[in-house]
Amino acid sequence: MRNHKKILILTFIFSLAPCLCSCWNYKELDKVAIISGIAIDKHKDKYLITVEIVSQGMSSKAIGSQTSLSESEGYTLLDAIRNLIPKMGKKAYWGHCKIIIVNESIAEESIIPVLDLFERDAEARSNIHLIISSENTAKEIFTSGQSTNKNISFLIDSMINNTRDVGKYPKISLFEFIASLEKPGVSEVVPMVRINISENTKQPYIDHCAVFKKDKLKGYMSLDQCKNLLFIKNEINKSAHSILNISPSGTDISLEIFDSKTKITPDLEGKAAMIYIDIKFKASIAEVMGSYDITNPNNLYYLKKYSEGAFANQLENFIKASIEKYDSDIFNFASIIIQKSPKGKKFYEENKSNYLQKLNFKVNVDFDVKWSALTSEPIKVGD
Repeated sequence: MRNHKKILILTFIFSLAPCLCSCWNYKELDKVAIISGIAIDKHKDKYLITVEIVSQGMSSKAIGSQTSLSESEGYTLLDAIRNLIPKMGKKAYWGHCKIIIVNESIAEESIIPVLDLFERDAEARSNIHLIISSENTAKEIFTSGQSTNKNISFLIDSMINNTRDVGKYPKISLFEFIASLEKPGVSEVVPMVRINISENTKQPYIDHCAVFKKDKLKGYMSLDQCKNLLFIKNEINKSAHSILNISPSGTDISLEIFDSKTKITPDLEGKAAMIYIDIKFKASIAEVMGSYDITNPNNLYYLKKYSEGAFANQLENFIKASIEKYDSDIFNFASIIIQKSPKGKKFYEENKSNYLQKLNFKVNVDFDVKWSALTSEPIKVGD
């Protein structure tokens, strides 16, 4: 009986062996061009694409290693990508593509035609970052790296991946953007990249954000405004927050924020439709630019209350101004109302065209000062 079991087990193991010996879609590296990023422009009725190609043997973390660019055009994106093959001598491989940079004019018309091909492609990964170019063309973002041999795709990928510690621009993948399109009301905000020219060198940087209303670019938002949005959407881990002109000394103080948590609660039971936003975080005093004495408990209490009230008012004003300017649900309020309120779906269905304008907002901010870095006293000048 035991021998019979052993034979069955061995037979099962050997039957699996052929299925485990290799990858189903294995490709020889010298026969493909590994794409790290793509820039998409359009001229009249043709798409113009520029791809950044990773040199053989270069790791996905190597920013300064050599790369090359290749360009083509076509009536569709697939047509343009296939037209790359005669120029590169190889088929493009998209498994390591980090970013898609889209021309501003394409985003204004509709970004859906750009997204469709990559959503269907089996090679494209789910974490490809979506970027909008602030330059005249998306191609210019890649050509900025040619003088320094930097891989621009890996550089921008690193910027985006560290956003939770910067807290001024969102991290939005192509597939997250598509998922938002399918949700009722919800729209997204996407980072925009510009080229900074300094001492004859060109360097890409994120300078502001593009505000969408569903699939179309609607307007623009500064990084400070985007930080307000990220606080509301609970997408900040660490950030810096400035408190200016604290009376009576007129001191400016910087807080370093940790563990920010946001809870949004809709209340549609009363006469007014309310959205309550509660934000809690821990903070350390990172900088005291003046004589304000934070060792005094009364001063510290005043600093806390003053900061909480000022920040809450700032966020409330930001929400109202954004709704008025963009008329776009970049806050995800529609989904929150539908999910968290029994009357949410009915409220949304009855007010689809103006539900944002019918909402009232109350922001509450609560934070604890846990640390004051290496010293608690301000710098004093002796007699």
